[in-house]
Amino acid sequence: MDWITNPWIVSLITAIVSTFIVNSLTKFFGRKDYIKRVNRANNQIINTLKDFISEGENPSLPLLESLSAANAKSNKVKQHSLYSIDDILDLLIKDISETNFLSIDQKIEISNNLLDLKRDIKTKQDEELEFKPIITDKGIITFDKGIKQIKEMDKIKRNMTTTSLIYIACLISYMTIMKYPKLSGFFQNNLSMIKDISIAIVVIVLISFMIKFGYSKTLKK
Repeated sequence: MDWITNPWIVSLITAIVSTFIVNSLTKFFGRKDYIKRVNRANNQIINTLKDFISEGENPSLPLLESLSAANAKSNKVKQHSLYSIDDILDLLIKDISETNFLSIDQKIEISNNLLDLKRDIKTKQDEELEFKPIITDKGIITFDKGIKQIKEMDKIKRNMTTTSLIYIACLISYMTIMKYPKLSGFFQNNLSMIKDISIAIVVIVLISFMIKFGYSKTLKK
């Protein structure tokens, strides 16, 4: 446990903890601002579509997609963070049903039009997913379910490549140390320092991984 009292290790751990806290706070407040911009973009989409409907116009799929892309860009957020087309139509139907400025017949007519649009979009998306080819470096897959398999295989390949590179690097380092006696003696005489550095590196890698994994998971939600 001598490494606990080592000033160099204590300073390094303090710096790591401080960096972790600063990064966590920065990402937390950055995430709150991002959520505000997402909510603003969603409200802008809904309000624009309400104006279209109030003028007797029915929204179309190209219009919905264009509004989503434009508002995502203007608010500097990712489009997949916004409401989906289904969500937008559901919210429009809900707002129309609750408004006091339309008669019952108007509410029913507009809601039915939106439901028809929703069904048409769903049918079109299903057809595209079933028949649109997915091109990969290994060939062409004609079914959407292949996407998940491709992603899983790519992930496995990346992990195997990383593990192999680490193993090769360790093997080369060991062979180099054994080849040069002076270098081997240096490591033997400074074993305590090397142990401290190794522990510090492991701690840095683990904390970096936790920060990256936690932030990626938060964004996905």
